[in-house]
Amino acid sequence: MKMAYFKWQDNKHQLLMLQAREVRELKPAAWWVEDEDTKDIVGGRDENTGGTLFGCSKKGRVALLVNVTGPMPASNARAELLTVKFLKGKMTPEEFANELKMDESVSSGLAFSLVVADIHSKSMFYISKKTQNKEVDEIKEVGRGTYCIFSSGMYDLSRPENKDYKDAFSVVSTAVSSTNAKLMSGE
Repeated sequence: MKMAYFKWQDNKHQLLMLQAREVRELKPAAWWVEDEDTKDIVGGRDENTGGTLFGCSKKGRVALLVNVTGPMPASNARAELLTVKFLKGKMTPEEFANELKMDESVSSGLAFSLVVADIHSKSMFYISKKTQNKEVDEIKEVGRGTYCIFSSGMYDLSRPENKDYKDAFSVVSTAVSSTNAKLMSGE
């Protein structure tokens, strides 16, 4: 995935995400009923790796993987499986983030931005590993607000220095709202 915008815990939405993903062959979003461990997960799925860039579970867990880089396909598979590990696991978002920081297998061969959230506990964490040859370099609790994530990092759109990102989000969200209204009206 190239970028993502999301609103977290605002007045209208628990969580609203807009994403522009990588050009990848994924199964359409559906429940993963093939396996007892993943039957409560919904999302698009890579048939080769079994992973996903975005998914959520019936338990209110959400994982979003952004800006995966590294040699194909092995490192991407490992990053896509991080989302699945969180979605089917029981760790809090903070526990999961701290475990990734300590996991030496995560430190080689890939770079990524990952958001993990638990809707019920209203907990969300951003995990960033910007280079392929070092460990996780940022773990940040995400507070209420509107954010965007690019390869350069996560930006809080309420901050004045991020005005350009906020303007881009407004254009995208207006277009999505317009498209949804047309779909709902049958146009």
